[in-house]
Amino acid sequence: MVGIIEAWKAGDLDLARERQNFSQEVINVICHYRGNIVGGKRIMKLIGLDLGKNRTPFQNMTDEEEKKMRAELEAIGFFNRCNKF
Repeated sequence: MVGIIEAWKAGDLDLARERQNFSQEVINVICHYRGNIVGGKRIMKLIGLDLGKNRTPFQNMTDEEEKKMRAELEAIGFFNRCNKF
């Protein structure tokens, strides 16, 4: 998100637009997996920051869902562009 603002402030609207579109692709994947609490938390685990299981009423992602989410993230190049711990 910071990169979007930096590109915009620098007047590089093409780069800002590309970064915004990528951001939206990531958000779309998160939404496929019950939103930020469930999907976002699992993404954090995939990049190396295990935040533990979800508390009720939120369900935990199944192993199958994680495999599908990982495939969707790989398809948009997420792991090549994200920060990792």
